[in-house]
Amino acid sequence: MAEKPMAKHRIVFQALQQQISDGKFANGRRLPSEIELARRYDVSRPTAAHALHDLQNLGIIYRRVGSGSYLTSASSTSVLSQKKFGLLVPGLGNTEILDPICNEITRYSQSLGAVVLWGDAVAPVTTADDALALCRQYIESKVDGVFFAPIETSANRKTVNKAIAGMFREAGIAVVLLDRDVEEFPSHGQFDLLGIDNFSAGFVLACHLIEQGNKEFRFLARPSYPATTDLRLAGCREAIARAGLNQTQAIAWIGEPTNVAFITEMLRPRFPDASVTSR
Repeated sequence: MAEKPMAKHRIVFQALQQQISDGKFANGRRLPSEIELARRYDVSRPTAAHALHDLQNLGIIYRRVGSGSYLTSASSTSVLSQKKFGLLVPGLGNTEILDPICNEITRYSQSLGAVVLWGDAVAPVTTADDALALCRQYIESKVDGVFFAPIETSANRKTVNKAIAGMFREAGIAVVLLDRDVEEFPSHGQFDLLGIDNFSAGFVLACHLIEQGNKEFRFLARPSYPATTDLRLAGCREAIARAGLNQTQAIAWIGEPTNVAFITEMLRPRFPDASVTSR
Protein backbone atom coordinates (compact mmCIF):
# COMPACT_ATOMS: atom_id res chain seq x y z
CA MET A 1 0.00 0.00 0.00
CA ALA A 2 1.39 3.40 -0.99
CA GLU A 3 2.13 5.90 1.76
CA LYS A 4 -0.25 8.84 2.02
CA PRO A 5 1.23 12.17 0.90
CA MET A 6 2.04 14.67 3.61
CA ALA A 7 -0.99 16.81 4.51
CA LYS A 8 -0.81 20.27 2.93
CA HIS A 9 -1.24 22.11 6.22
CA ARG A 10 1.78 20.18 7.58
CA ILE A 11 3.89 21.40 4.65
CA VAL A 12 3.00 25.02 5.50
CA PHE A 13 3.56 24.33 9.20
CA GLN A 14 7.01 22.85 8.50
CA ALA A 15 8.03 25.79 6.31
CA LEU A 16 6.98 28.36 8.88
CA GLN A 17 8.67 26.45 11.69
CA GLN A 18 11.93 26.39 9.74
CA GLN A 19 11.69 30.12 9.05
CA ILE A 20 11.06 30.79 12.72
CA SER A 21 14.07 28.62 13.58
CA ASP A 22 16.17 30.69 11.15
CA GLY A 23 15.13 33.90 12.93
CA LYS A 24 13.09 35.37 10.08
CA PHE A 25 10.25 36.50 12.33
CA ALA A 26 12.25 37.66 15.35
CA ASN A 27 11.84 41.07 16.99
CA GLY A 28 8.06 41.24 16.71
CA ARG A 29 7.76 40.74 12.96
CA ARG A 30 4.33 39.65 11.84
CA LEU A 31 3.96 36.28 10.16
CA PRO A 32 2.32 36.13 6.72
CA SER A 33 -1.47 36.27 6.77
CA GLU A 34 -3.68 33.32 5.84
CA ILE A 35 -4.22 34.82 2.39
CA GLU A 36 -0.48 35.39 1.87
CA LEU A 37 0.33 31.83 2.94
CA ALA A 38 -2.40 30.42 0.69
CA ARG A 39 -0.91 32.18 -2.31
CA ARG A 40 2.69 31.37 -1.43
CA TYR A 41 2.15 27.64 -0.95
CA ASP A 42 -0.74 27.22 -3.39
CA VAL A 43 -3.18 25.99 -0.75
CA SER A 44 -6.63 27.02 0.40
CA ARG A 45 -7.10 29.65 3.08
CA PRO A 46 -8.53 27.09 5.58
CA THR A 47 -5.39 24.99 5.03
CA ALA A 48 -3.18 27.99 5.81
CA ALA A 49 -5.32 28.74 8.86
CA HIS A 50 -4.87 25.12 10.00
CA ALA A 51 -1.07 25.51 9.90
CA LEU A 52 -1.21 28.74 11.91
CA HIS A 53 -3.62 27.14 14.37
CA ASP A 54 -1.15 24.26 14.94
CA LEU A 55 1.65 26.75 15.64
CA GLN A 56 -0.61 28.58 18.06
CA ASN A 57 -1.54 25.35 19.87
CA LEU A 58 2.15 24.64 20.37
CA GLY A 59 2.65 28.05 21.93
CA ILE A 60 4.96 29.21 19.14
CA ILE A 61 2.77 32.10 17.98
CA TYR A 62 -0.16 34.15 19.21
CA ARG A 63 -2.83 35.74 17.04
CA ARG A 64 -4.40 39.20 17.33
CA VAL A 65 -7.81 39.66 15.77
CA GLY A 66 -7.54 42.15 12.93
CA SER A 67 -3.76 42.41 13.31
CA GLY A 68 -2.14 39.07 12.47
CA SER A 69 0.08 36.34 13.92
CA TYR A 70 3.25 36.97 15.93
CA LEU A 71 5.87 34.95 17.77
CA THR A 72 5.31 34.48 21.49
CA SER A 73 7.75 36.34 23.70
CA ALA A 74 9.57 33.09 24.58
CA SER A 75 10.07 32.25 20.92
CA SER A 76 11.13 35.71 19.83
CA THR A 77 13.63 36.27 22.64
CA SER A 78 15.33 32.91 22.42
CA VAL A 79 15.25 32.16 18.71
CA LEU A 80 19.01 32.75 18.23
CA SER A 81 20.11 30.72 21.23
CA GLN A 82 17.41 28.02 21.48
CA LYS A 83 18.12 24.37 20.94
CA LYS A 84 17.08 22.66 17.72
CA PHE A 85 15.84 19.08 17.71
CA GLY A 86 14.87 16.80 14.83
CA LEU A 87 12.27 14.05 14.55
CA LEU A 88 13.38 11.04 12.50
CA VAL A 89 10.23 8.94 12.52
CA PRO A 90 9.17 6.78 9.55
CA GLY A 91 5.74 7.76 8.24
CA LEU A 92 5.55 10.84 10.47
CA GLY A 93 2.40 12.79 9.69
CA ASN A 94 0.43 9.61 8.98
CA THR A 95 0.91 7.47 12.09
CA GLU A 96 -1.78 6.90 14.71
CA ILE A 97 0.60 6.26 17.60
CA LEU A 98 3.78 8.25 17.06
CA ASP A 99 2.14 11.42 15.69
CA PRO A 100 0.49 12.31 19.03
CA ILE A 101 3.75 11.52 20.84
CA CYS A 102 5.73 13.76 18.48
CA ASN A 103 3.12 16.50 18.87
CA GLU A 104 3.62 16.45 22.63
CA ILE A 105 7.41 16.38 22.26
CA THR A 106 7.12 19.44 20.05
CA ARG A 107 4.69 21.19 22.36
CA TYR A 108 6.85 20.72 25.45
CA SER A 109 10.09 21.58 23.64
CA GLN A 110 8.57 24.79 22.32
CA SER A 111 7.40 25.71 25.82
CA LEU A 112 11.08 25.64 26.81
CA GLY A 113 12.14 27.75 23.83
CA ALA A 114 13.41 24.93 21.63
CA VAL A 115 12.56 24.19 18.00
CA VAL A 116 11.55 20.74 16.78
CA LEU A 117 11.89 19.95 13.07
CA TRP A 118 9.52 17.41 11.56
CA GLY A 119 11.89 16.18 8.90
CA ASP A 120 11.19 16.75 5.21
CA ALA A 121 7.49 17.58 4.96
CA VAL A 122 7.47 17.24 1.18
CA ALA A 123 9.08 13.78 1.12
CA PRO A 124 8.21 11.82 4.31
CA VAL A 125 10.48 9.04 5.51
CA THR A 126 9.14 5.82 3.98
CA THR A 127 12.33 3.86 3.17
CA ALA A 128 15.74 3.17 4.65
CA ASP A 129 17.30 5.52 2.09
CA ASP A 130 14.91 8.30 3.19
CA ALA A 131 15.98 7.80 6.80
CA LEU A 132 19.68 7.96 5.92
CA ALA A 133 19.10 11.11 3.85
CA LEU A 134 17.24 12.82 6.70
CA CYS A 135 19.98 11.75 9.11
CA ARG A 136 22.57 13.52 6.94
CA GLN A 137 20.29 16.55 6.65
CA TYR A 138 20.01 16.86 10.43
CA ILE A 139 23.77 16.52 10.83
CA GLU A 140 24.36 19.25 8.24
CA SER A 141 21.81 21.44 10.02
CA LYS A 142 23.74 20.94 13.26
CA VAL A 143 20.72 19.96 15.32
CA ASP A 144 21.36 19.52 19.03
CA GLY A 145 19.46 16.27 19.35
CA VAL A 146 17.24 13.81 17.52
CA PHE A 147 14.21 11.75 18.49
CA PHE A 148 14.66 8.60 16.41
CA ALA A 149 12.18 5.78 15.81
CA PRO A 150 14.33 3.07 14.18
CA ILE A 151 13.25 1.64 10.84
CA GLU A 152 11.15 -1.49 11.46
CA THR A 153 9.96 -2.95 8.15
CA SER A 154 13.06 -2.89 5.97
CA ALA A 155 14.92 -6.18 5.49
CA ASN A 156 18.25 -4.40 6.20
CA ARG A 157 16.90 -2.41 9.16
CA LYS A 158 19.59 -3.67 11.56
CA THR A 159 22.40 -2.29 9.41
CA VAL A 160 20.58 0.97 8.62
CA ASN A 161 19.52 1.68 12.21
CA LYS A 162 23.02 1.09 13.55
CA ALA A 163 24.48 3.24 10.77
CA ILE A 164 22.14 6.14 11.60
CA ALA A 165 22.85 5.86 15.33
CA GLY A 166 26.59 5.77 14.63
CA MET A 167 26.44 8.84 12.38
CA PHE A 168 24.64 10.85 15.05
CA ARG A 169 27.04 9.64 17.73
CA GLU A 170 30.06 10.57 15.62
CA ALA A 171 28.57 14.03 15.00
CA GLY A 172 28.07 14.55 18.74
CA ILE A 173 24.29 14.72 18.42
CA ALA A 174 22.23 13.40 21.32
CA VAL A 175 19.71 10.66 20.47
CA VAL A 176 16.54 9.51 22.21
CA LEU A 177 14.89 6.43 20.75
CA LEU A 178 11.13 6.20 20.33
CA ASP A 179 9.17 2.93 20.59
CA ARG A 180 12.02 0.55 19.73
CA ASP A 181 15.75 -0.04 20.10
CA VAL A 182 18.41 -0.02 17.40
CA GLU A 183 19.49 -3.42 18.77
CA GLU A 184 17.44 -6.57 18.36
CA PHE A 185 15.94 -8.31 21.41
CA PRO A 186 17.40 -9.36 23.81
CA SER A 187 20.30 -6.93 23.27
CA HIS A 188 20.10 -3.29 24.39
CA GLY A 189 21.63 -0.23 22.76
CA GLN A 190 23.36 2.63 24.54
CA PHE A 191 20.69 5.28 23.90
CA ASP A 192 17.79 6.27 26.12
CA LEU A 193 14.57 4.66 24.95
CA LEU A 194 11.00 5.91 25.31
CA GLY A 195 8.56 3.08 24.70
CA ILE A 196 6.08 0.67 26.22
CA ASP A 197 6.72 -2.68 27.88
CA ASN A 198 5.94 -4.82 24.83
CA PHE A 199 6.22 -8.10 26.73
CA SER A 200 3.63 -6.98 29.27
CA ALA A 201 1.41 -5.62 26.50
CA GLY A 202 1.38 -9.01 24.78
CA PHE A 203 0.80 -10.76 28.10
CA VAL A 204 -2.17 -8.55 29.03
CA LEU A 205 -3.67 -8.89 25.55
CA ALA A 206 -3.50 -12.69 25.62
CA CYS A 207 -4.87 -12.83 29.16
CA HIS A 208 -7.87 -10.79 28.05
CA LEU A 209 -8.52 -13.10 25.10
CA ILE A 210 -8.22 -16.17 27.32
CA GLU A 211 -10.66 -14.69 29.83
CA GLN A 212 -13.14 -14.32 26.96
CA GLY A 213 -12.95 -18.09 26.40
CA ASN A 214 -10.44 -18.21 23.54
CA LYS A 215 -8.06 -21.18 23.54
CA GLU A 216 -6.56 -21.45 20.05
CA PHE A 217 -4.46 -18.56 18.72
CA ARG A 218 -2.70 -17.41 15.58
CA PHE A 219 -0.09 -14.65 15.59
CA LEU A 220 0.29 -12.60 12.42
CA ALA A 221 3.24 -10.32 11.59
CA ARG A 222 4.57 -8.78 8.40
CA PRO A 223 7.93 -9.90 6.98
CA SER A 224 11.01 -8.20 8.48
CA TYR A 225 9.07 -7.45 11.64
CA PRO A 226 10.86 -5.54 14.44
CA ALA A 227 12.10 -6.84 17.78
CA THR A 228 9.07 -5.27 19.51
CA THR A 229 6.97 -7.94 17.82
CA ASP A 230 9.17 -10.67 19.32
CA LEU A 231 8.53 -9.21 22.76
CA ARG A 232 4.76 -9.03 22.26
CA LEU A 233 4.72 -12.60 20.98
CA ALA A 234 6.78 -13.76 23.97
CA GLY A 235 4.28 -12.06 26.30
CA CYS A 236 1.34 -13.74 24.58
CA ARG A 237 2.99 -17.14 24.80
CA GLU A 238 3.74 -16.66 28.49
CA ALA A 239 0.06 -15.97 29.17
CA ILE A 240 -0.92 -19.07 27.17
CA ALA A 241 1.56 -21.21 29.10
CA ARG A 242 0.31 -19.96 32.47
CA ALA A 243 -3.26 -20.75 31.42
CA GLY A 244 -2.20 -24.32 30.67
CA LEU A 245 -3.22 -24.13 27.04
CA ASN A 246 -1.63 -26.05 24.18
CA GLN A 247 1.50 -24.16 23.12
CA THR A 248 1.53 -25.83 19.70
CA GLN A 249 -1.55 -23.78 18.82
CA ALA A 250 0.31 -20.52 19.47
CA ILE A 251 1.71 -20.41 15.95
CA ALA A 252 3.34 -17.31 14.47
CA TRP A 253 2.57 -16.67 10.81
CA ILE A 254 4.76 -14.26 8.86
CA GLY A 255 3.31 -12.71 5.73
CA GLU A 256 1.26 -9.93 4.19
CA PRO A 257 -2.33 -9.65 5.47
CA THR A 258 -3.41 -8.57 1.95
CA ASN A 259 -2.23 -11.91 0.52
CA VAL A 260 -5.44 -13.95 0.26
CA ALA A 261 -3.64 -17.27 -0.30
CA PHE A 262 -1.44 -16.70 2.76
CA ILE A 263 -4.40 -15.82 5.01
CA THR A 264 -6.38 -18.81 3.70
CA GLU A 265 -3.50 -21.13 4.57
CA MET A 266 -3.14 -19.55 8.02
CA LEU A 267 -6.77 -20.30 8.83
CA ARG A 268 -6.50 -23.99 7.93
CA PRO A 269 -7.48 -26.60 8.96
CA ARG A 270 -9.93 -24.55 11.01
CA PHE A 271 -10.44 -21.01 12.16
CA PRO A 272 -8.58 -20.11 15.38
CA ASP A 273 -10.47 -18.65 18.32
CA ALA A 274 -8.42 -15.46 18.13
CA SER A 275 -5.85 -13.79 15.91
CA VAL A 276 -3.22 -11.38 17.27
CA THR A 277 -1.61 -9.09 14.70
CA SER A 278 1.42 -6.83 14.92
CA ARG A 279 1.66 -3.75 12.71
